[in-house]
Order: sequence, then structure tokens, then C-alpha cells
Amino acid sequence: AIKKLDVLAVRKSTDFADSDKNLLDFIRKNPDNSMQQMFNLYNQTLQDIISYRTFQRQIKHLKDNKMVAVHEETTEKGKVFVVSPT
Repeated sequence: AIKKLDVLAVRKSTDFADSDKNLLDFIRKNPDNSMQQMFNLYNQTLQDIISYRTFQRQIKHLKDNKMVAVHEETTEKGKVFVVSPT
């Protein structure tokens, strides 16, 4: 069991691709927005226009690596996923 701990490594924001770093920096500057709001802001502020599905994949990748947190909130219009940095 102790040998397995040697394999674990803490991931830093510098270990990611440039697109992931840009998105992580963007999330840190604009925390606690819904994923749709963040997507719209991201496409407006950066020249890098991406599809909503690609944006969701990048968020999932950051979430899986524990760089952002995504939690679900219920509003009058339905469910909203809020993204915030960890």
C-alpha cells in the first residue's frame, strides 16, 4: 500500500495544456457562474471560439483532476451547474 503512494502526484495548473490553463485562469477570474453563463463569457472574451460540448469536456477534465468544483443547483428554470475553482 505504501508503494502505491509513491506513484501519486499532485497535479499543478502548469501540468495542463494551454487551453486548460486558459480556462482555469478564466474560471478563477469569474467564479461561481453557471456553466452556460461561463461558456458565453468565455466565447465573448477570448478569440478561441469553442462549442458548448468542447467546453463541457474541458470542465469535466479539470473537475476530474480536482482543479474546479461543479455543483448542481435548482432554479425556477431547472437545474444549473455552477463552476468554481478549488
